[in-house]
Amino acid sequence: MITSRYFVSLVTVLALGCGGSNPEADPANTNANLLELDNGGLSTTDEVVALEDPAAGFDVAELQPTGADTMLDAAGALAADPQPAAMRRVFRVLILWGHLPRPNDAMPPAPAAGAPRPAPTDWTGSLSIENGALSVRRPLGFEDGDSVRPRAARERVEFVSRTLPFVDGLALTVRALGPAATLRMQTAAYTGDLPLPDADGAVRRLGDGHNAVYYVAYEERPGCNQGLVFGQWLRVRPHLGVLRGRVLTSEGTQAGSVRGLWGRNRAGNGVFFGKHLTNAGMFNGIFGGTYDDGAFQGRWATRASNRGELRGRYFDGAVRGDGHGLFLGRWREECAAR
Repeated sequence: MITSRYFVSLVTVLALGCGGSNPEADPANTNANLLELDNGGLSTTDEVVALEDPAAGFDVAELQPTGADTMLDAAGALAADPQPAAMRRVFRVLILWGHLPRPNDAMPPAPAAGAPRPAPTDWTGSLSIENGALSVRRPLGFEDGDSVRPRAARERVEFVSRTLPFVDGLALTVRALGPAATLRMQTAAYTGDLPLPDADGAVRRLGDGHNAVYYVAYEERPGCNQGLVFGQWLRVRPHLGVLRGRVLTSEGTQAGSVRGLWGRNRAGNGVFFGKHLTNAGMFNGIFGGTYDDGAFQGRWATRASNRGELRGRYFDGAVRGDGHGLFLGRWREECAAR
C-alpha cells in the first residue's frame, strides 16, 4: 500500500538559472522567507533525491516493476489493430483507492490518545470499459494478499485489494473503440462510473469520511509530452513544509523525481516551488504554483525551454495531525490545439 503521507502543492513558471540555497535538503531548515522568493530559493544544481528517507519522514511509493499485461502495447495498439494510429483514442489513467481524507492545510489538532484508526476496507473488484480495452501498466502500493487477477477479457481488469489505512492503485492504458469513454469501477467498497478524460483529477468519496477513489486521466496526443506526478508532502510547522515525488511518462515508467517546498506566503496565499531531477539526479527543470482546498495548479519550465502546466489533488495523512500526506496529478507540455 502507498503510505498516505500528507502533501501540499506545485506552481507558476519560474526563471531558470536562479541560484539559491537548498531548503529541501533538510526539512527542519526550511525557512518561510523562501516562499517570498521568485524560485522559492531552490538551486539548479544536480543532486540525488532520497525518496525513502525515514529520518525526514518520507517514504514515496515504489513502482512495482512487474504487472504489465499485453492487451495493449505501449502505444495503446491492439494486436492486428483495425484502426490506423492517427484515429486511435488512447487514454493514460492513474487511479488510487483507499484512505484519502479531505486535507487540512493548517495544523490540525493532534489525534486524541486512544483514538481508533480506520478499519480495513475491501476494494476487491474490477475496472471495465464497455467498448474498448484496458491494459495494466503497473500496480501501485499492492502488498502481500493484493493482486491483479489473470486477464480473461481485454475490456475488464479484476483485482484483489484491501487497504489499512493507506492506498492501492493501478496505472492503466485505456483504448476507446467507440465515441464514449467511461471506466466502470465495481468493488466491494465502491461502484460508479469514471468518465475519461479527467485531466484535472476527480474524487469519489465514500460516506465514512476517510476512504475515496481518485483518478487522473488524459488523452494521448502524438508529439505532445504528458505524464503523471505523485508523491508525499511533509509539514515542518503550521503552513510550511516540503514535498518529494516521482514523475511518470505516458507509458508508466519513471522519468525522474521532484522535490520542493510549500506554504502560506505573507499575502496568505498557498504557494509551492520545486525542481525536477532526472533519474540520474541531473537538474532538468523548475516548477511552481498555488494550492488550496485539496487542489493544486501551476507551471513548469525545463533547461531545453519546454514549458507546460501541472495540476492535481492532495490529501491528508493516515493519522490526522501527523503532518504527512499524499499528492497526485498530471503534467503536460504546451502544445498546439488538436
